[in-house]
Amino acid sequence: MNVRVIVVEDDPGMRQAMIRILGLGGFEPVAYASAEELLAAPSSEPALCMILDVQLPGLNGFALHERLVALGRARPAIFISAFEESDARAQATQAGAAFLPKPFSGHALLDSVRRLAAA
Repeated sequence: MNVRVIVVEDDPGMRQAMIRILGLGGFEPVAYASAEELLAAPSSEPALCMILDVQLPGLNGFALHERLVALGRARPAIFISAFEESDARAQATQAGAAFLPKPFSGHALLDSVRRLAAA
């Protein structure tokens, strides 16, 4: 099973926390600070899923996901946001993705990733 998880989060502290939690959970996180950084990266590394912050500077998480779908690089996604907006949750659901409001526990993050792994 592929254990690589792509994380796109602009907040350095949050990004580091997710890297640590995912690593402790047995996953191999690959983190990016922006949508543009991920898009500029080589696409040869397969991943189990992507964790995308909704409020990224520049291209937001939803626009990034749409771009990755168009490029054939999309993976199952978990959108995360500090804003519990019903719009964001609905948009995540419409994209066939999970949604986690910040702050979330390490257990909630790992449970979400494990559900995608089991699907």
